[in-house]
Amino acid sequence: MAAKKSVPRKARSATRSALKPLPERRAKSAGKATTAACNGQWRKTWVARHKAYAQVFGPAFPKGQVLLADGNCLGPAAACRRDLSFAQYPPRPDRVGWTYVTHGLSQACVKGKHPLRIELALHWRERDHMAAVGVLAQAAKCVLETGTPISPGAVLSSQEVPELGVSNLRHWLACDPDSAIPARIDHPGVRVHFVLLLGVSDAELQCALRVNPALADGRQVLLEALQSGGVFPMSDPERTCLTRRSDFHRLWEKSFQLVRERAAANEVPQMTKDQ
Repeated sequence: MAAKKSVPRKARSATRSALKPLPERRAKSAGKATTAACNGQWRKTWVARHKAYAQVFGPAFPKGQVLLADGNCLGPAAACRRDLSFAQYPPRPDRVGWTYVTHGLSQACVKGKHPLRIELALHWRERDHMAAVGVLAQAAKCVLETGTPISPGAVLSSQEVPELGVSNLRHWLACDPDSAIPARIDHPGVRVHFVLLLGVSDAELQCALRVNPALADGRQVLLEALQSGGVFPMSDPERTCLTRRSDFHRLWEKSFQLVRERAAANEVPQMTKDQ
């Protein structure tokens, strides 16, 4: 009895591939090409935003690297393959404190919708990337889970997400950015809007909630009081609560009247203006 001839492995593989229906082979090849194209576009957009960040905020710290939610650092080549990372920028003459910004939230597509096109930012009194990045990571998670971008005037609370609480700052008020952060940046084919998060205490938020909505928006009154009191735009877990300050009642009354006057004059307040 004649022995069977052995067929080389490569030949067997080529034979099986040739036996597959041609449309199936084409579809598989097209799928790989589409995935590669999407990944390439993601990296291209990420790198463009990274360069735009450097122009706006200056060099990141550590130099040229970004942070992950667990506090580890990555270089751009590795970070651009991540869904979400965070950038940390040191103080400079026109910017007091440390600035933290999400890096990639604007590219996220939620539930088949268009990309969110927003990035979140924080000003932190002292360098504390674990606390600041932790807040941004939880806020970004809320955005991705709900599929709704955070807009100025929204409040994120540690009552719903306990991880958002940092010392005395238990809630986060979404605001239009201050002068150190642009309202938006444009890089090739993409416009990204920034939303600044400002930490507030339980007592401060309760004051805002007690304002009669028929008279004024309590969130706007709170933001105005934080601005007048020199708190905005800095989130400082160690600061004195506004309600414990000797000038609180004066600040609150003045802010309440100002918000009322704006409404009467049909002015567009900062927290609801079009970005």
